[in-house]
Amino acid sequence: MTRGVGFYLVGSLVLVSLAGCGRGFFQSAEREPWRAEAEVACLKSGAVKENPDLVRISPISGPGVCGAQFPLKVAALGESSGTFGFADDDLRPPASIGNQPRWPVAPPILEEIYNMEDALAFGGCCISLLNHADRVTAACLAQLVNVIAPIMTETGGPAWRQTIFHPFAQASRFAHGQVLRANVESDSFSATGQHSLSNLLATVIYDETSGRIAVFALNRSTDATNLTVDLPGFGKRRLLFASELHHQNLKAENTLAAPHTVEPRTREDVTASADGIHARLEPLSWNVFVTEPA
Repeated sequence: MTRGVGFYLVGSLVLVSLAGCGRGFFQSAEREPWRAEAEVACLKSGAVKENPDLVRISPISGPGVCGAQFPLKVAALGESSGTFGFADDDLRPPASIGNQPRWPVAPPILEEIYNMEDALAFGGCCISLLNHADRVTAACLAQLVNVIAPIMTETGGPAWRQTIFHPFAQASRFAHGQVLRANVESDSFSATGQHSLSNLLATVIYDETSGRIAVFALNRSTDATNLTVDLPGFGKRRLLFASELHHQNLKAENTLAAPHTVEPRTREDVTASADGIHARLEPLSWNVFVTEPA
């Protein structure tokens, strides 16, 4: 069954993105004992000396690099302080600490595997952040590799992209400029705590420098949808990029053995003209369309 949706543009807003150490995700993790031992050994070695610009503060709770038993507050950097390293200094640490190797290798931890369902949720988050760019000045993706991350690796092996990598990469690539206020017209559905949610979650970004318009559209319906995007006032346009992320199995994952199970495919059947963009959206799919002046 195929339904129709459309949206129109009104005013404008703006965007930003990236990095840090999260909290909620790590509540069940424990900090490895060797990290505290390494801190003690470092302080005892005399390599780091407290001074007015380097003051010890209260312990920071958190696993791995997110915590510290003896954290130091750094108030200044520069040649006047001999305790701080620069690019031409020897690598740190200068030797083994305790029974740990020179550069301790952390064991696998929180290596979550994400599926197609997660990619849709992630894409929806990206769209929501963009649509609230008047209040969200920075949106961070704290972990990038292995630990609850969009990229996976194996020791001595290759790296591959998890499903959630693709919406993030496309948003990073094309979401530059002003976020236009879109009026969405589509069927709706209900969910726990929500009486009416639009089947189509979408955002539109206009890059004044290049003249490009990027449309991110998440079809949350289990039915295919005919999409029409009206772009009044932007003149005749041509399609620069059209992509779809869709898989019939919402539990499908990308693995070392099958790294390309879930990945975007180029759309050849999308049209762009003076009256807007026309496309068919697969059920439960993430879609990106980019146009430029013709």
